[in-house]
Amino acid sequence: MNFKDSIELLIGLAAIAGFIYKASLLESKVYQTIDSSEDKINEKINQLNKKFEVHVTSYSAKKEMQDYLISAFNEKYDHKFNRCWSEIKILKNDNK
Repeated sequence: MNFKDSIELLIGLAAIAGFIYKASLLESKVYQTIDSSEDKINEKINQLNKKFEVHVTSYSAKKEMQDYLISAFNEKYDHKFNRCWSEIKILKNDNK
């Protein structure tokens, strides 16, 4: 093996080593990007879960308030109806 072949062999090996190094850098950047994307996605999911929990809490509070208002209206309506009905009965009895 002469000097020229040795140099070509060393340059070839250096090129292969450089390619492997660049490929490993690219791979590490890909994995870092995936990890950072995963963290961002998890953070966004957590934010959406918190917003959803707030919405559900707000909805249940509004629903409970509406139930109280409907119940109060029903009680008021029943009271007015019963009072009116008893007055009608009294008027009927007075007319007889």
